[in-house]
Amino acid sequence: MIVKNWIVEWFLANTYASEEELLLGQDLDYFKENWLDSIGFINLLADIEEFFDIELGNDVLQEYSTFSTIGGLAITVEGLRGCEKI
Repeated sequence: MIVKNWIVEWFLANTYASEEELLLGQDLDYFKENWLDSIGFINLLADIEEFFDIELGNDVLQEYSTFSTIGGLAITVEGLRGCEKI
């Protein structure tokens, strides 16, 4: 499964964002779009770490632009997994 698709599916199942919003807005800040709050973000991170068997350390989370969009988060996860970028 492609990481970005998994993240979009997670947002569809756990937020009120529509599929169209998520597919067209992968470079939008999901906090500013009100798709996710801080508790939802913690749940997202926990689910990513569990599903992909990776650890999202503080160094990753210190760069806001790295994790505040679906596209940026997908690239980060792919990098930690050693996958090619999509």
